[in-house]
Amino acid sequence: MILFPCFPSREVISEAVTIFTSWTGEEVQEGECLYRATPSAAEDLAVLRVINFDSPDLNEEPFPIEIAFERRKSETCQCGNGAVYAGVQLAMVLSKGLSARGVLWGGKPFFITRDYIATFDRDDLRWHLRYGVFSFPTIISLPGIIEAPARPREYYLLRSQGIPDEMMPDSLKDRYLTINDPRFPRVLAGILLQAFFYFQIGDPFCPDPLCSLYHAHWQEELLRSQRNEPYIVCLRHQQVLEKEERWLRG
Repeated sequence: MILFPCFPSREVISEAVTIFTSWTGEEVQEGECLYRATPSAAEDLAVLRVINFDSPDLNEEPFPIEIAFERRKSETCQCGNGAVYAGVQLAMVLSKGLSARGVLWGGKPFFITRDYIATFDRDDLRWHLRYGVFSFPTIISLPGIIEAPARPREYYLLRSQGIPDEMMPDSLKDRYLTINDPRFPRVLAGILLQAFFYFQIGDPFCPDPLCSLYHAHWQEELLRSQRNEPYIVCLRHQQVLEKEERWLRG
């Protein structure tokens, strides 16, 4: 696999990659930031910003200052300023950078960013944050891992009563991820495994709620699936790995 990382988050990414490679034996090469590697990235990123979560329309006519912001962000590696981008369209843009470098599907490219990504749901006509968009390349959003899966209902009830995050009960905090959470590298490793299976068999997800490939919509589901017990992946997906003699250590 070829990793295009967010360099300010290198430490947590490196931890996750170490866990992932210990499971699969997959070699992970490292490339430069795909924002920098992609022609016309600043112009495209400015267009792909989600400006209204209730409308499918994007920022079709960005102001010059918005393009300048995106260019400066890419040049100085300052992603993660709260902007939300259309994830599917962003993958299409970033694929230009891959093509320019001769990266093919077999390279299994994935890009990790501190930006938010979202997809538009045609059923409820809203944009929804995602932790990953599985495409060419796969895009993984670090803040999306924390924000996209919903937290327990009790959390939102307490927030509506004016209780700040730092005053949430410890018993509740254990049920969702936070910034600098020690569980984060293991969770990210599981999402890397989802990306791996996407490139291997075309499907990153599993219906088994205890499998690391489970498509979690709630933080509690995410934390339950991203554990080493009772297993890292279900029997069906373990057999896929064993056929390739990939499950080397576990």
